[in-house]
Amino acid sequence: MYRKASLNKFSSGISVNTRIRFNKKGEFKRCYLLGLAYFKRNEFDKALIYFQKALNLEPDNISVLCGLGISLLGSSLAGDTAGPERAIICFQKALELGPSNSSAIIANLALCYERLEKYQEGFEMLRKFVLKKGSYNFVNVKSSY
Repeated sequence: MYRKASLNKFSSGISVNTRIRFNKKGEFKRCYLLGLAYFKRNEFDKALIYFQKALNLEPDNISVLCGLGISLLGSSLAGDTAGPERAIICFQKALELGPSNSSAIIANLALCYERLEKYQEGFEMLRKFVLKKGSYNFVNVKSSY
């Protein structure tokens, strides 16, 4: 019931927001929110369009980079073979800009590497992250790859 109500809220928001034009800041927010709405509806092709528009307006916005990256991962489930490679670029830029939610970004990067069957790269990235945090001893084991 909650999920259905939530999706209905996003649907009405989409229909209103696609017709209104805003100033630059308002346009950024509109594009970002539309990207989120389409993402929550698993309409990754439309989410990608709006996240890309938002990124063009604010190229260093970590939330948009992550939204775009996750949508690219979602589109890879629908057959976009370039999705994980493009998602890696988004997540790496987000990490460079600020590691505020680096755990989630690194987990998504590891998922990208898994989709590309680049297991060693994903493992090494996770290992370096955990060693940098310094509180997880289980990563000191050797990889069997």
